[in-house]
Order: sequence, then C-alpha cells, then structure tokens
Amino acid sequence: MLPRDTALSGPPSAARSNLLIEEVLALAGAIEARVQAGEDAVERRSALRGRLRDAEVVQEIRPGLGVAIVRGDGGVQIRLDQAALPHVDAGRLGPRILEAIKAGSDRLSAAYADGVQQISRRTY
Repeated sequence: MLPRDTALSGPPSAARSNLLIEEVLALAGAIEARVQAGEDAVERRSALRGRLRDAEVVQEIRPGLGVAIVRGDGGVQIRLDQAALPHVDAGRLGPRILEAIKAGSDRLSAAYADGVQQISRRTY
C-alpha cells in the first residue's frame, strides 16, 4: 500500500498509476467480500428465526405436576397431570405455570442468541 502522505507533484507515472489501480481493486474486492458476508449473515439469521419459529420447548412445571410447551411462534400449551391437581395448593399453581412458561421462553431466547453469536463469529 502506498503512503497516504505522498503528494503527487505532477501526473503519476504509469507504474504509480498501476499501483493505485491495484490498491483500489484490492479495496473494492475487500468491500465486496464484506457485503457478501453481511448478506449471508442476514440469510442465516432469517433461517435461524424460521427454525426456531417451528421449535418447541417442553418445560416441566413441577415434578409430577405437568409441563408447559412453549413454541417459537409464541404459542403456549399447558398439560397438567389431573391426578396431581387435588394435591396442589391452588394459590401456587398459577405462579408455577407462569414460571415454567418464562423458563421455556428463556430457553428459546437463549437458543436464538447462541445461533446469532455463531453466525456473527462465522461472518466477521
């Protein structure tokens, strides 16, 4: 690469012109590679969102009580063990279900964050 403080005192020589052209072409190639890497990363993130949208996380509410199924598309399904319900404190059931939903959502969010981090490491 040529020094940045080199002033032209007249028309550049053919050799200097060729060096400048090579430098510009190298920079253009590097820019093009970065743009392509960015576009690839956008496509990989979109594919990751699509995979996670179809994902399901099964999160136990409490041992023997049931599960909360949290889907990547935002859906939630609760499956309770009917035999365990008579033995559960009704005042604690709601908070336990909400805790399980949050834990399932957190797991999906962590999976997305991990995927984005892997994409970023491959891109830059």
